[in-house]
Amino acid sequence: PLSSPPSAALPRRERLALLALLVLAALLRLPGLASDSLDFDEWSYGPGTARVVPVEPGEVALPWLLRARSDPTELAASLLDAALHPACLELVHPPLWHLFSGALGALSNAAPWALRLPSLLLSLATLLLLHLLLRRVGPRVGLVAAAAFAIAPPAVHFGRDATPYALLGLISVAAPLLALRALRRGTVAAHAAWLGLLVLGFLSHYATVFVGLGLLW
Repeated sequence: PLSSPPSAALPRRERLALLALLVLAALLRLPGLASDSLDFDEWSYGPGTARVVPVEPGEVALPWLLRARSDPTELAASLLDAALHPACLELVHPPLWHLFSGALGALSNAAPWALRLPSLLLSLATLLLLHLLLRRVGPRVGLVAAAAFAIAPPAVHFGRDATPYALLGLISVAAPLLALRALRRGTVAAHAAWLGLLVLGFLSHYATVFVGLGLLW
C-alpha cells in the first residue's frame, strides 16, 4: 500500500483532525521553549562551537559574527573562514547544524527560543509528513501515526531541543516519501531530490547513513 500515491485532497474531517493534532503537538512542545536555559548538549551544538578569540582587559567578549557586523569585508571573510574551517570539527559531529545553529545563536545573542524554534518547526513538519506517508495505508492509519508522534515523549523533547535530532526525524520520514516518488516517477530529478536530502542529513548528523542504508536494503 505504501507504493500507491495518496489521493490529492483530504476530506474536511481529516483536515480538521490533522489541524487539531498540529495544535496539540505545538502546545506540548512550547513549554520551556524560551524560559528554560540551554543545556550542555544544546550549547555545544550552537553558541558553544564559537572559536576562542583573545580580548584585551576590560573588553567585552562578543561572538565573532557580532564583532564583524560593522565591517562587511570582515564579516564576509569571517563567514568564509567559519565555513572552510568550522570550529566544531572535533571528529564528533558533521558541520552543517553547527554552522546553522552557531550563526543563529550569534544573530539572536544565543536566545534559547531562537535556537529551539527550528526544532519546533521541523517537528511539526515531521508530523505532517508522517501522516502523508502512512496515509498511503489508510486515512485512519495516518492520523493514528500523527497522533502518536504528537504526544510521544521523545518527539516532544527533541521538538523543543536545539539539536539536530528533530531534523534527523524529519529526514527519516521525508526520505521514504522521496524514495517512493523517485521509484514511481523514475526521473533523474526525483532521484536527485532523494539523494540530496540524504546528503543534507548526513552533513547534519551521521546517523542519517542508517536511514539511507535502510531504504537501499
